Amino acid sequence: MSDTVVLTEKWPVLGRHAHAAAWLSVWSDLGRASRTIDAYARGLAEYRLMCERAGVDPVAADRAHIALYVRALTSRPSRRGANVVSIDSGSGLANATIQQRLVPVRLFYDFLMEEGLRGTNPQVLGFVPLADVDPISYSGKSYYVGPASSAAERPYTLLAAALARSGAAAICRVAIRTRERLAAVHPHQGTLLMQSLLWPDEVRDPGDLAPTTPATERELELAELLMQELAGVEGRELHDEYAHALEQLVAAKAGQGELEEPPETPPPVDLMAALEESVRAARAKS
Repeated sequence: MSDTVVLTEKWPVLGRHAHAAAWLSVWSDLGRASRTIDAYARGLAEYRLMCERAGVDPVAADRAHIALYVRALTSRPSRRGANVVSIDSGSGLANATIQQRLVPVRLFYDFLMEEGLRGTNPQVLGFVPLADVDPISYSGKSYYVGPASSAAERPYTLLAAALARSGAAAICRVAIRTRERLAAVHPHQGTLLMQSLLWPDEVRDPGDLAPTTPATERELELAELLMQELAGVEGRELHDEYAHALEQLVAAKAGQGELEEPPETPPPVDLMAALEESVRAARAKS
């Protein structure tokens, strides 16, 4: 009797879905350890049961259903007792356990994509002008995107050229590690660059942070003059001062040098005087 048959008997919900059984057969054929396959089966079975309760086909499930599954895991009571709370997640299952349960779900959707039963990764949702992507949405992670094979080079080149000519970006869903993210793909130095985005519900409202004191016309004129004097930034001249200070500290600890004294913090000055002095200093350098 194969491992797949045994597991579908242990987890009947997997036997009710042909794709799940086929996915387990792949891992069995690859020679994965029985304990590993059993753990995969348990994680996928729990997710399938949640999908059945929600009345959704797992093949068509989206981010909201994955989030529903995570909430179910985080709210599950601990087997150690009703009053026992996990330090990691504030619930009965620790974050490490939750991550383990999500691994088979992620691998299952990779399998569906390889079988052509679900959209590719990344999945293009549409195209927008790159300038229309709100900078606050960028989450700080960037990835170079290349063609997966020689057959994909021409479509890749065509997409990069079309995006460059139109000034557009492709908005995509992409699975990164164990999470589904939103991303913008756009040309960069002859290649495609994918930058992860925050979901709309992850962007916080600034509230009452906006200043209530308006700037005077004289202050605006000086500020604009200073911006003109300081126009342009040479990226090659920029460096990480924190990293430099850390290297100095390490060298000093190793007995190879002395620490530089940090500059004294200047006292607060009048804004107008500071702007005027900055303009004079900028003009003196030019």
